[in-house]
Amino acid sequence: MALSTDAPRQVELRTIRALLFDFAETLFAPETPRQKISGAVHHLGHEPLGASETDRVVALIDRAFASPDYLALRDRQDLSAKEHRAAITFAFAAADTIIEGLSEAMYDRVTEPSCWMPFAETRSTLEALREHGLQIGVVSNIGFDIRPVFAHRALEHLVDTFALSYENGIIKPDPALFEIATTALGVLPSETIMVGDNIADAGAVLAGMRVYLLPPVVPESPRRLGEVVQLCVGRDSNPRGRVPERPIQGERTSIRPATTDDVDLLVRWHLDPEVARYWDGTMYTREEMLEAFTRPDVDAYIVESDEVPVGYLQAWFGGDANAESGLDMFLIPEARGRGLGPDAARTLATWLISTLQLPHLIVDPHLSNPRGIRAWAKAGFEPVGERPADEHHSEAWLLMTFVPHTGHVTMVP
Repeated sequence: MALSTDAPRQVELRTIRALLFDFAETLFAPETPRQKISGAVHHLGHEPLGASETDRVVALIDRAFASPDYLALRDRQDLSAKEHRAAITFAFAAADTIIEGLSEAMYDRVTEPSCWMPFAETRSTLEALREHGLQIGVVSNIGFDIRPVFAHRALEHLVDTFALSYENGIIKPDPALFEIATTALGVLPSETIMVGDNIADAGAVLAGMRVYLLPPVVPESPRRLGEVVQLCVGRDSNPRGRVPERPIQGERTSIRPATTDDVDLLVRWHLDPEVARYWDGTMYTREEMLEAFTRPDVDAYIVESDEVPVGYLQAWFGGDANAESGLDMFLIPEARGRGLGPDAARTLATWLISTLQLPHLIVDPHLSNPRGIRAWAKAGFEPVGERPADEHHSEAWLLMTFVPHTGHVTMVP
């Protein structure tokens, strides 16, 4: 269905309070046609089809879905449960020439909760948004109740409302379906982001919402839902102008805020044992790194030398103005021994102290890392005392605190 040509409502940029998600191909993946055929054949008690027979059924169904008769039913299939079953079983009916009753058995798998699989990032994304106090709704063009799908995967408690086309007689991109969800959540459209994967989801713009469209599904690849968390809470986790608007220039390095575009680079860096050993041996998947970006008490930075990324810095903050704040850092092996680490640490520390008026800034290198201790000392951190291993440190460590000096810190235009 084409989008309305009516002018969209003025989008007033407000703090985000809610997110709406599409269902299929956004939060959950359906079975492939071959999986559906195999499962239906097994349910009917027949011997499994061979590869060539399965290919034949798939080809027949694909042809049926492209036929004018099915296309005449498609625009109404999500308006009611009856019309949904009629349209889908019409296309599946070609399979009945292979095994009688196969079309109905295949349709049963369309509505079977266990036949829908959440993407790897679905749970962590919904949980992260919930932890940040955001409300969540699901808006779907669908002809059956998908609440049992969420319940089957123990995800129902993470969704506050469902706006389903077949229950309301409205299909996306009609803005009314999105408005049903925001009304149920008690939020304004301007306080809401719609997350989906096709042009129908962009109809939320007509209701005055912002829209985030995911790329097409690529098998065995991340769904990139974690970027939605970064979009919503990452920008709101910068109290008191905590992150510079432009890169900070030191004498030898430039420090810029990290973005989700840096995720793959950081994952690759952490796979290097010479990097991981100075980060408690931690290695990350892409999804884990995206989640790490959403921490409200940590700001991530990329260290560059001659415009080439060479390391990572993070500033972490306590819960109030008097709590401890500090830095962590690593450089990739080929960037070490050139004075880049001390310059980057001193540059960011000086900016944080002067801009945020922090009472102090600390670092906590392990005693087994004398090279790191020397680097922090060159950056202007003075030792306070040795500390034993604790819940945050796997071995004995040295507490060091920053002593500002007249370093050269400028903002890159």
